[in-house]
Amino acid sequence: MEFVRNAAEAFRMISRLPVGRAKTERGDLKKAAGHFPLVGYAAFAVWCAALPLVSCIFGDHLIAVILAFSVLYYFFNLFHFDGLLDTMDGLFSQKSREDVLRIMKSGNIGPSALFAGALYIALKIYLAAGLEMMLFLPVFVISRWAMVLSMSISKPAKNEGFGSTMPFGKMGTAAASGIYIIPVFFLADPAMVAAGIALVFLSVFVLVRTVEKKLGGLTGDVFGLVNEACELLLMLLFNRMQDFVFPVSIFGG
Repeated sequence: MEFVRNAAEAFRMISRLPVGRAKTERGDLKKAAGHFPLVGYAAFAVWCAALPLVSCIFGDHLIAVILAFSVLYYFFNLFHFDGLLDTMDGLFSQKSREDVLRIMKSGNIGPSALFAGALYIALKIYLAAGLEMMLFLPVFVISRWAMVLSMSISKPAKNEGFGSTMPFGKMGTAAASGIYIIPVFFLADPAMVAAGIALVFLSVFVLVRTVEKKLGGLTGDVFGLVNEACELLLMLLFNRMQDFVFPVSIFGG
């Protein structure tokens, strides 16, 4: 079945979950991108399993969050975090477009990117420690939809690499991919989900246009930046909003 094949390919592309290997064509990769938000549901399931388990073992909530994040990042976010660091390294270099793309492709991390990455992880762990469990669902799903949105409003910066295989300039793909967000409205607070989508839509537009001025388009590393940036922004937003929705934590976090 084509739907199952494309969904499985999405998991192979942006996760480490063992879904097997398959011979895929370039067109299949473009179709698989629309299923990226589905991977967010799997990330949420792993988070919901890892955090309580580690909490029972160690007892300390902060330690549990750090270790659960390690599991989450191993299976789902290391790809994106690597893209965040590579993009920051390139953009912070203040060099020409060609040199920036070369720096991003090299994979070597400079001190600026290392510093930005350390601050990012520290802030994310701090926010995660105080966030209600169900709010991680929209964080993981909407941030992966943000990658689909970013490619739908831009073009590839080069004709090689992971980024060049994505369905650029196709708003229909982003719209169809948005269907995966609908269940989130019923599982989490709908007002917060709507606010999160609005924030992501605006943030992706600003981020994409900023990167385009430097690179002329997007790369696979930039998609990682988009996902990680949107996860952090959503966590910041939900941490502020949850005090009005959940005045008393139902999870004891």
